[in-house]
Amino acid sequence: MLVWTSALLFVLPQGPVSGGTVDAGRVAFRQACLDATTDALVLNVAAHPDDEADRTLVWLRHRLGARTVTLYTTCGQGGQNAIGREIGLALARIRVRETLAAARHTGVDVRWLGMPDFGYSKTADETHAVWGEAELVARTGTVIDDLDPDVVLTNHGPERGHGHHRATALALRRVLLDGPPSRARPLFERVFGEDTEHDWSCDPHEIDPVRGVTYARQASIGRHEHRTQGPWSPHRPLRASPDRWRLVTGEASSSATPLRDVRQCLRSVLDAPTFAAAWRDAGHDLDALRRALAAFALDRPVAEHVRAARELLPPLRAVAAALATQADQARVVRRLWRRIDALERVVVAGSGVWVETWLADARLQSDGRGVAQVIVHAADPAVVTNVLASCRGSVGVPIKDDPRGARALRIEFAGPRPPPESLQYAAAFEPEWVHVDVAFAIDGLPMNVSQQLPADRVADVEVSWGRDEVYLPIGDDAARAFTLTVRHHGAEPLEAAVELELPAGVDAEVSPRRLSLSPERAQAEVLVRLRGTGPASAARQAVRARVAGATASMGLERLEARVGDGFSVGLIAGPDDTLRRTLADLGIRYRELDAATLAAADLADDQTVVLDLRAYYHRPDLAHHRERLLRFCRQGGRVLAFYHKPGEWNARPGRPSLAPFELEVGRARASEEDAEVRFLRPEHALLNEPHPVTKRDFDGWVQERGLNFPKSWGPEWTPLLAMADTGEEIHEGALLYAQVGEGDFVYCSLALYRQLRVGHRGAARLLVNLLNAAPADATGSR
Repeated sequence: MLVWTSALLFVLPQGPVSGGTVDAGRVAFRQACLDATTDALVLNVAAHPDDEADRTLVWLRHRLGARTVTLYTTCGQGGQNAIGREIGLALARIRVRETLAAARHTGVDVRWLGMPDFGYSKTADETHAVWGEAELVARTGTVIDDLDPDVVLTNHGPERGHGHHRATALALRRVLLDGPPSRARPLFERVFGEDTEHDWSCDPHEIDPVRGVTYARQASIGRHEHRTQGPWSPHRPLRASPDRWRLVTGEASSSATPLRDVRQCLRSVLDAPTFAAAWRDAGHDLDALRRALAAFALDRPVAEHVRAARELLPPLRAVAAALATQADQARVVRRLWRRIDALERVVVAGSGVWVETWLADARLQSDGRGVAQVIVHAADPAVVTNVLASCRGSVGVPIKDDPRGARALRIEFAGPRPPPESLQYAAAFEPEWVHVDVAFAIDGLPMNVSQQLPADRVADVEVSWGRDEVYLPIGDDAARAFTLTVRHHGAEPLEAAVELELPAGVDAEVSPRRLSLSPERAQAEVLVRLRGTGPASAARQAVRARVAGATASMGLERLEARVGDGFSVGLIAGPDDTLRRTLADLGIRYRELDAATLAAADLADDQTVVLDLRAYYHRPDLAHHRERLLRFCRQGGRVLAFYHKPGEWNARPGRPSLAPFELEVGRARASEEDAEVRFLRPEHALLNEPHPVTKRDFDGWVQERGLNFPKSWGPEWTPLLAMADTGEEIHEGALLYAQVGEGDFVYCSLALYRQLRVGHRGAARLLVNLLNAAPADATGSR
């Protein structure tokens, strides 16, 4: 049985081809022939999406034909988002889908351990405190048992990088080195540097003879699918170097027989005693089978490959069926079916047949209803007969056949969500996979193609504020408008009222109060105007909306935000819209300075210009406006810059730093959300005007204090806050202030946006100060 996760079998190539027309049939056929020569499986383990050994994986898959699987310890929800506002669980869903998109280029299968990504950590011990070392080892061992890989690879090491990386590498050593003998596998860790001692290497800069591009370029195209992880540098073939690997478990290599190639570690089902016995008992010659399978690596006519595959399939299927009756032969049967799968693909692709499946709508109804469509194409329609298709117990109904000979079927299916696979700990973040089985015969030889199509199940009615937490200022005139989005996915029209549950001291105006939705008009935006009419409660407050039984809750943080009359902010936005929303919540007037506005507008209309986090990455035009921004400072304005990565902020040819004085950003961070905060200049205006900021305002922060702290700065800067993780040297660059003529420049590396997203009161008070505190002189006085 052929099993694919691609929506277009034999149409989409397993690797990318740049430009022109893709010869999908030839690519699929040659990959199938290569796959027939081996049933090996290599497992790559990575802590986060984009940590995979993509170049080596492409080399293994597209050059050797080995099946490859990447196991991700987390879904990456604790990282940053370079392209949008989603963080946390919403970011996890995006990163899972980015990973699946990247896998289509590298040819890997994907598995998840589902450990929580709680942000950057610096040690394995810090990571173990959250994950639990025993739990991590147990889950990793279970995957090893289930997949039975020949070799395990990881880019990580126990003494380098992120704490998640270190814990992942240590867990692999525990499983493979200290576990039971059944788990013993060669484990290779990536090493870096041309002179670094290693046991084997692969050169991903070889040309893939089938796809016409290097394995490294294919990997680069896949890597760029991780868009939320950007920015990514372009592929640079002139900076080519091999991937180098060091053996850390398993049988060590010796100087007499050095391990030159991972192929020395790959196993074959043909060497399994139970398979050899079953093959001989069926009256077949094992050496002849070896020669026949090895011949698929030869450059011989397509018809000859197809004929050989057709001859091998019946006896191999029969032996697989016989072995499947023996409970202890599951691993042998699995490996044998990898060979059978490859031979089936040789026959299908070599016969000019390909199968196309898709969902009419990737959103499934709450009861699982959906429609799958199937087309079986054939260069010679006469070779394909007996086409059947099914999905979740429903059988496809033929549609009018294409005059060119294609068979088309439509499957209306329904049913409960299938249980996740036994080891898919991150199933909540993955799409709901819809399995479509297509059976047919090619010149009388039965084939069965199983495809997986990604879908998302939706409720009949969805209600969303688009916000988890909001700020609602205290005061009778402090009204704020928010949008409640209602989506109707049902097949029948819906009439329903919009109901609100409000906390004490808050009133609301709702428009409209009643909705009429249908499949043709499936979405409505409800304007909700909230007004604080009384004092705020000390407890967390929330407003809840209900429509036709569907509910959504939005937290309210009530506070006083003091800004001067006529105060205005010019906002140069980055990828995240938290600051934009927070300014609107607090009633602080702002305007966005896009490229055209920044070039032509009178900045004197604003008291503060904000460079939001990572804005320089998204707005390279800022390089041309540096002098304009600094002139704004010198004439009495404030520029407030939030954190950037080093490559986004530090000066390089053609891209100056936007800072008025020497300021080099580094990679230091305070990843402990409760790291001690020291006030270096407690009297400074930024920490006192208009809100006195104390250490209590840093209580209850989430995920981290700050990141990408400046590592050096000129004497013109005054550091105001210092912090450090446990046992580390103190960092004094979390908040820097400098006078610039009549105005000032503030550089803030605090992770304020994460705190503002959860409605943190102290973070909002500090933000107002950073925006609105009166300019200070060198002593910090107004």
